[in-house]
Amino acid sequence: MPSKCDTICTRTLLATWVEAHPAVTSVTVFGKPAVVIDFETFYSTAEGYTLRKMTPEAYIRDPRFQVIALVVIWHDRRVFAARGPDQCRQLVGALDWSTVCVGSHNNAGFDGLVLTMHYGVQPGAALCTIDLARPHMPAGQSLSLKALAAYFGLPAKLDDILHADGLRFEDFPPQQLDSYVHYCWNDTDLCLQLLHLLVQYYYQGEA
Repeated sequence: MPSKCDTICTRTLLATWVEAHPAVTSVTVFGKPAVVIDFETFYSTAEGYTLRKMTPEAYIRDPRFQVIALVVIWHDRRVFAARGPDQCRQLVGALDWSTVCVGSHNNAGFDGLVLTMHYGVQPGAALCTIDLARPHMPAGQSLSLKALAAYFGLPAKLDDILHADGLRFEDFPPQQLDSYVHYCWNDTDLCLQLLHLLVQYYYQGEA
């Protein structure tokens, strides 16, 4: 791991995650260790600039696009958290994505696209928890992260995103920004737990 990551690593989040999940170990998918990511980005309902109104490609290519937070849970259980466009770009550039399988919720529909379209990163492989969950859910079951967390009895998804509508990185008060980064971490952690629950159905020999 490049040493410059150490300046970005949020050690308190790492301690919290390891304490909460001491039994979780690395998972290998497609011959590569799995890591989990989550991006939080600017959106504005008033401007119609949301993923509900736009395709992911149009949303990411729009000049209003801005990354506010990024959390990465690496395969060795280190947690990296960055905030703001500059620090997030530094974090993405500090990690060797070619050696890992990148997992996220709605990977192909958003987080994976941010990596490839916005940062020009091509991970070694990619995995989506929505795709993993879909064949095993009852008819009509929502595949949102909130719904799947409830279905599997995981901790609740937080609601900080509802209070970020229309806020760019520079608009966040410090305390709200801290809370938003924690929200991003919580989403990443939920995705990791889903990954470990679901990957057994597909890769029993590798997990």
